[in-house]
Amino acid sequence: MFAPRADPKLLARERELQQALDAKSVLLARSSGGMQTQQEIAVMKSEVDSLLTEYQNVETAIRTSSPGYASFEPFQRQTISARGRQHSVACS
Repeated sequence: MFAPRADPKLLARERELQQALDAKSVLLARSSGGMQTQQEIAVMKSEVDSLLTEYQNVETAIRTSSPGYASFEPFQRQTISARGRQHSVACS
């Protein structure tokens, strides 16, 4: 079966952003109960928000440039809404 392809640069950027989001979210979750100041936590939240926005933009670019790829991988790729929920939980 033929697998639709997306731009490798976009996919690489998506992976980088996923990893950065995961790492920042873990740091944020840990720091919420730690010794960081409210200002440091606010900066981390802002960084996560920026990463999330860029991630959404990259996913939109992938779907736009390769609709076949987007529909081919629905179960292998985590959706933005799921990431948003994770981010909301981490920031609570």
